[in-house]
Amino acid sequence: MNNKIDQHKRRYQNSQKNKRDQKNDGKNPKDARIDKKDSDNEKEITNSSGKVDVLLDGRIRSACVKQRPFLQGFLDGCSKYYDIMIFTAAGAKYADDVLKLIDKNHYITRRLYNDSLTLDAESGFYKDITKLGRSMNDVVFVDDRKISCSKFPSNSICIDAYEGADNDTAVIYIYFVYEVLCLFILCKVYLYIVFVYLCIEYRNINNNQQNIFHILNEYNRSWNNIIMTASGSKTTATGADNEAKAGGSH
Repeated sequence: MNNKIDQHKRRYQNSQKNKRDQKNDGKNPKDARIDKKDSDNEKEITNSSGKVDVLLDGRIRSACVKQRPFLQGFLDGCSKYYDIMIFTAAGAKYADDVLKLIDKNHYITRRLYNDSLTLDAESGFYKDITKLGRSMNDVVFVDDRKISCSKFPSNSICIDAYEGADNDTAVIYIYFVYEVLCLFILCKVYLYIVFVYLCIEYRNINNNQQNIFHILNEYNRSWNNIIMTASGSKTTATGADNEAKAGGSH
């Protein structure tokens, strides 16, 4: 009886081994382990957009693409007010493959890749936003690299890099800030934004309206102050007017 059970076990194990061998035909064991790991990770990632091929150490590897939480809502919302553009440190092929998964509604109007980066002898490569061909008075740059932001301090907002957390809320925060800025500006604006490395351009349609940088400078580019002012403002008075009135009432 025990011999028959052992025979069945061996047959089952051999059949499973044959299936694995057929599946991994033409691949070395290391590749098979990588593919299995990617497959397991893909199942674990509920907010995954898909997989792309990446050239790593001279070999093509598959990588899972995970969107930052609320990214799609951010793109959908911003597209109503802003014009969206990519400036990424990645190569064109990899970035385009990722964007096929991310930008299915074709919100992104222009793309700059790693061949557009500028080399600084002391600090390394950075994104030169003057290459956008726009007036620097009309550009807001959001990035997770301090080196790029430090080159354009009057135009930059530094965001934390995305580490894969499902409870990351940075995108919601940025979107809310731009909603508030739209309330201040009271006109339609255009935004260029980078996926993960956000590059944002603002263009004021009505020249009589306040420039976004006047707002940022007035409140020392403090998002909390901007949000507090917006939430405390009335239809007949700006936040600054309210503060002045409050000061006069004491």
